[in-house]
Amino acid sequence: MPKPAKRPPAPGCPPRPDRRHAFTAAASLLGGLLAGGGIALGVDWSNAAYQASAEAIATLGFSPMTGLPQAGAVSLAVPVPDPTTGKIRMQYNFGWSDPAFGVNAADPLLAGQRVGDAADNLYLVKAAASLPATVTLPRSTPGYNQGAIPWLCVDGTRLAYLQARSDQWDASLAPTDPSPLNPWRRNAAIVGMNYDVEQGATPGGYANNYIVTFDIEPKYVFRPNRIGIPSDAAAESPPMVLAGSTGTYEIDPQWTEAWRPGPTPVIYNAAGTAINATFSDFLISQWNDNTLTNAFPWTGIGYTYDWYYQDPARWSLGEGVGLAEFLAMPSTETYEVVVDIVSVQTTAQLLGQTEQFPGVPVPEPATLWLAVLASGGLITLARRRQAGPAARASARLGGG
Repeated sequence: MPKPAKRPPAPGCPPRPDRRHAFTAAASLLGGLLAGGGIALGVDWSNAAYQASAEAIATLGFSPMTGLPQAGAVSLAVPVPDPTTGKIRMQYNFGWSDPAFGVNAADPLLAGQRVGDAADNLYLVKAAASLPATVTLPRSTPGYNQGAIPWLCVDGTRLAYLQARSDQWDASLAPTDPSPLNPWRRNAAIVGMNYDVEQGATPGGYANNYIVTFDIEPKYVFRPNRIGIPSDAAAESPPMVLAGSTGTYEIDPQWTEAWRPGPTPVIYNAAGTAINATFSDFLISQWNDNTLTNAFPWTGIGYTYDWYYQDPARWSLGEGVGLAEFLAMPSTETYEVVVDIVSVQTTAQLLGQTEQFPGVPVPEPATLWLAVLASGGLITLARRRQAGPAARASARLGGG
């Protein structure tokens, strides 16, 4: 979705430790629990299981015969341009403090009213009549970095994916419900996000409870895989090499790929370093800062990793293959990226609920104005896009 929070190792630093033994032990423990009936797939939502998912991709994801599906085994969703406008319709799963769409954005899609516990930051979506017709994505800065820019999926693919797995969620549950059927967490997992039902009380917690559908010019959208082109359905990672010193796969440092013709995005990593000199520079930074640090299970193949599925032995069955993912370029000094807002929903509404947050009490009208006043000035937290042991100081993953 989703993303970096850690600086890649600087030249001259000692090599990364060999993590193969640690991952093997974790996989053995998880496999034992699964075999013994002590845990069911999709139930272990711990930070340790989340980090193990990223490590599995780094250590096993590109094994010749047993790695993640690529090429002919997977066909990625392709956005279809509108015949009149030429724009493509995409979706973005965002959080309450998202810099482009959250409560503090220039044209927010969320109202100032919160429901439930104020600490959970469950802001209501604005009424349709109050939504802006368009939103201009923020300009790229060291603060608005690769973890904050929108990671997208094609409109309709998220709902179709969830409906095909309706036994894995219950749309009537609240975001903070610890049930294994929590739909908010299940939706986040599709795009590789670590969703904390305590709404951020632990490291790596997410609260990406909203889905905006918008139309955007395709020249401002790219796939984060070797192909890069939204209209190409090929699922292909950058060239990978196995680093013997660490037991992890890394993008070949000798690989170089330019940006496709058209607008060139300006993108920074979390350390404030520009990583957009070439297309390959961006992908290498994304891999080093996320998958290799166990911070986010990013595949680089063109689809998100659905970490509900935690058994690498079942990758060949398609388990773990999430949604085709894309990125929306941030605005720059030379061009502005403007999106046309189509709709905004909470996860519950996407899944057919009429209430924005089922099971969460809504303030009575007599006390609502006090809640709004009390919340004024407190909306200052930065959106966190990255999951794992380090929180993203931005918007993920997604993932889309």
